[in-house]
Amino acid sequence: MFSASCWWVNSRVFNCLLFLLQISILERQIFDFLGYQWAPILTNFIHIITVILGLFGTVQFRPRYVTGYAVWLVLWVTWNVFYHLLLPGSG
Repeated sequence: MFSASCWWVNSRVFNCLLFLLQISILERQIFDFLGYQWAPILTNFIHIITVILGLFGTVQFRPRYVTGYAVWLVLWVTWNVFYHLLLPGSG
């Protein structure tokens, strides 16, 4: 009913799907383990990447990177001011 080449392709697709499922389960385990801490960790990671791109844009004279860094820096400072002034009083 199935040829040998068709079986090999279906096996390969099945293995790829199985691998993606395992990766998604691992990701779910990590996020469940971190609980509510995943958002600050992800934000800090984005901040580090943005700082690296901003420094690269400054050294290489790339205005788009510097502008993106400036916008991110305004958002970052605004969030930190909001967090340090308003949120600790609510707990």
